[in-house]
Parts: sequence; C-alpha cells; structure tokens
Amino acid sequence: MLKAIFQRFKRNEDGNISIMFVGSFVTLNLLAGVAIDLSLMHKAQEKLQDITDAAALAAVKHGGTIQDRKTYFNEYVNLLADMSNDARPVVSDTLTIEETDTSISLEANVSMPHDLVWLDNFFSFDHVAATTKVEIGVENIEVALAIDISSSMKGARLTEAKASTELFIKQLLNDSSTINQISISLIPFGGTVRVPEELSHLLDVPKKGLKDYSQHWIGGEWNQCFEYDISDISDGIDPKGSYSVTPDFWSWNKTNPWCPLAGNEFVPLTDDADNLLNKVATLSLSDGTGSDHGMRWAFETLNHEWVNKLPGGLENTPAANDDDTKKYIVFMTDGGITEQHYVQNRYISGSPPYNSRRKKMTTFNESLNAFYESCDEAKDNDIEVYTIGYNLSRDTAEEQLKNCASTSANYIDASTGNLESVFAKHYLQEE
Repeated sequence: MLKAIFQRFKRNEDGNISIMFVGSFVTLNLLAGVAIDLSLMHKAQEKLQDITDAAALAAVKHGGTIQDRKTYFNEYVNLLADMSNDARPVVSDTLTIEETDTSISLEANVSMPHDLVWLDNFFSFDHVAATTKVEIGVENIEVALAIDISSSMKGARLTEAKASTELFIKQLLNDSSTINQISISLIPFGGTVRVPEELSHLLDVPKKGLKDYSQHWIGGEWNQCFEYDISDISDGIDPKGSYSVTPDFWSWNKTNPWCPLAGNEFVPLTDDADNLLNKVATLSLSDGTGSDHGMRWAFETLNHEWVNKLPGGLENTPAANDDDTKKYIVFMTDGGITEQHYVQNRYISGSPPYNSRRKKMTTFNESLNAFYESCDEAKDNDIEVYTIGYNLSRDTAEEQLKNCASTSANYIDASTGNLESVFAKHYLQEE
C-alpha cells in the first residue's frame, strides 16, 4: 500500500511537491519545537542560577559545622525551588565548603530535571545546571552603583529604580555582620555625570572666566559637569587634570538637561547609609544615556589613583587593589548608549538650557568603544562587573551590557516589577 502511494507520487509532479511540502512542514515544526525548548531551558537555567546563588549565600552565613552548612544548602536550594513553583528536586553534584580564620567559601554544581518536548528525543537534554561560588570574609568591600536616570526612566521606572537601590543599600550597609567592611559609591548618569562641587579645581576656566560664563548655566552657577574629550573617557579621568565646562542644554527633553540637575551629583565611597538613601530620594531625570560617562566615573570611584581625592569619601578610599579588598561595579540601564552631544555657538542664546539640535560631539561607535574600554579596564583591575538590563526594548542594548559584564552570569535581565528582587538576590558578596 505505502509502496504504491510513493510510486504514484514519483510519477506525479504534484505528488513530488506534496512530499517536499510535507518534509518542509516537519522540518519547520522540529525547528520551532527546538527553539521553544531552548527558550524554556534558558529561563529555567536563569531561575536555577538565582536560586543557587541565594542558597549559597545563605549557607555560608548559616552557623554550625561545614556539614551543617552543606545540609542547609541542599535543603534551602530545594525550598527556594519549591517557592518558585518548581517542585522538581535540585541535585548537588559537587559541593565544597572551606573555612579559614578569615573567610568561608562555598562552591557548588547543581542540576535540576527539565521536561523537554523535542531536544530530549535527539540529544538527551533532560536537565539544566548551574554553578555558584560564594565567599564571605573580613576583607574590605567597595561597590560602585551606577544608575541610569535618563528621560526614558520616567514614571514607574525611576520610582522602582529608587526603591531597588534603597533596598540594595540597606541590605549591604545595615547588616551587622559587615559593619565597617562595605562602602558604596553612587553614580547617577544621564547625558553625563554631575560631579561634587569640590572638584571645581579640575576646571579648565574659560577665557572669559566662570563669572561671565555663568549665564550659560541654570541658576547662574557652575552645573558641576565637564565636557570631556573622548580620550578622557577611554583612557581615564586624571585627578591632576583640567577639563572644560559645558553649558546646560537638552537634546530630546527640555525639562531634563543633559547635565543632571542639582541633587544628582555622584557620591564617593561611603558607609553612611542615610546619606546614600537621602541622595537616592532626590534623584531626578536627565537627557541622554551617557553610559560611557557613567561607567567611567563608576570605575574612577574605585580607582586607587583617586585615593583621598574624592570629596566626602571615606578616608583612604578607594583602596588599593589587593587580596584584602574586593571591588564591584553594578551598572543598571534601561537602554542603549547615546552619543555625546554639544551646543554650537550660534544656538547659545536666550536662557539655558539651550537646544543642542542633537549635534553630536562623538559618534556612536566612539561612545560605545569608550564604554567598553572602561568596562575592560575595570575587569583588568580585578573589579567584578555586574550589568542589569531593565526592561530593555532593543537587542543591541542587551548585547552592550553582556559585553561589559565580567561573565555571562553577571548580566541580569530585569523586567518591570522584578527589579527589587534582582537587587535582593545578587547581594554582591559573590565571587
């Protein structure tokens, strides 16, 4: 019967087309099924990684013997899996804990069964896995927290970003077990970064003098923003350097000038939680997404070349890069980088902020490369870089953040409504 049918198709052109169509249809369904499986695996692996990281941190902070901690880790990781509506058992393939006079470290490889529709039939992909390593000790910890305050962060986004940042600060600085061990710098960035007023000694004063130039600033006083050359961002900001002033202007939103408004200047390393929380409460929007400037200043607030040169920072910070200090950058944005803009002289008239007509001072590639160079410099100096993409609308923005992060696991995809939990889970005492 089947042989007769195929012989009929072989003789009939329409039949050949039908066979080709059926074959293509099966192939397309297979590809679609595999794509769905891969997507499900990716989501399951991300969830398992979060669960594993949280359980590891809880286990090293748990009292008792090493065996007690191992038991606690296995129980806690399954409890978290159950709480996330995934009751399938998590299995620890390897679990090691080491304790010294100064630190406790845990390393684990875990896996969880995963039901797949297509892949399991072809490749035996029947589970997802995750690896975690956590260390807690008496070493000094410095964290630079760079927060996007661009115009696209308006409304609920900025509100949630503030709430999440507050949660992050409270968790790190209000933990009695880490008193005097952790300090945090806060770097809000819009089109650029507003610096503390005391850094005015770095100003390259215009020929007319600041008094005559003051007409170009909102309120008539220096807006605390520099106009950097692209090499300043790529190669680093010199504590002994001098930099040009920039007028107040806008490119997309007139009410949110390129230089962030007063109250948005960065805060050098501090362990004063109240000071940081008060600063977070005053954050307001700025125009542009100067990720290159935000990342550069995040690095500089951890750069030992600036030791005791950042006003208001803790004494002897930023610390030297050595075995006694761990450094982290957490960089959060909701979009891709924008080029740096400026105002042509013919448009500097009337009252600031001026309309820049979106005149570009740098190309997109120049700004992106400068961003990457700051990311790479941080990583080359043993600074762990975490990046958080908040409700991203473009794949290119996600790619930028993944390329910047220390590892693929250090890029975190956060959507509206779960940013607080992302900050809570990634407690930044991980290694």
